[in-house]
Amino acid sequence: MKENTLIEEKASCVFAYYVISIFIHIPPQEEIPPLEQYISYLPIGQRLFAISLLAHQTYLKQEYAKAKGIVQGAFFMADGIYPIAMTYLNCVQAMCQINLKEQEEAIQSVDYAWQRAKLDGFMEPFIEYHGLLQGVLEVCIRKKEPDVYKKLMDGVIAFSRGWMKIHNPKMQKEVTDLLTPLEFSIAMLACRDWTNQEIAEHLGLSVNTVKHYVSGILEKLNIDKRDKIKDFVNQ
Repeated sequence: MKENTLIEEKASCVFAYYVISIFIHIPPQEEIPPLEQYISYLPIGQRLFAISLLAHQTYLKQEYAKAKGIVQGAFFMADGIYPIAMTYLNCVQAMCQINLKEQEEAIQSVDYAWQRAKLDGFMEPFIEYHGLLQGVLEVCIRKKEPDVYKKLMDGVIAFSRGWMKIHNPKMQKEVTDLLTPLEFSIAMLACRDWTNQEIAEHLGLSVNTVKHYVSGILEKLNIDKRDKIKDFVNQ
């Protein structure tokens, strides 16, 4: 970054730093300039992906409406179809929408992304974002494409185990060995104060089925109150 390098090359370096620090949650070893200063020097497809990173960063600050606005701005800017970047953008948009309790909009975002991505078997974004999508994948894919859903969930489990080894190696029990992906989605919604009725309507389950899942989650996590699920999910 300190050399007389082409601005486009510097932009690519800054982009790579942000992929690591935001998407993989590994902070860089040195201070880096704001990505916003370099986005315009990236190729348009990479630029759109970079914007998805900024939206993800804003999402992590719990500024869901602002993050959704960033995504929508990227769509307005696009001059064509960029499947990889747009898949990630739609996933981040759905993450924001589900936290804003815009369930139908979140389902539309994921469904749009999935219909494009599945043509190439591009499952990675849905595996990586499964927990943050909070049950939307279950709504869109679980009943309609059970074989594909199973393959996705195998990927989710493998990804989660790797994530825990990197980010929480001291935890005595791995989350993926305690809860199934569906149970984890329900746990995510429960810790965000969704009622059993709201979870049931979102996932297309009966209230009694959700109650059964919640009871099983409490038992597996060895906790006695629903309020304590948040402590586990945030580990």
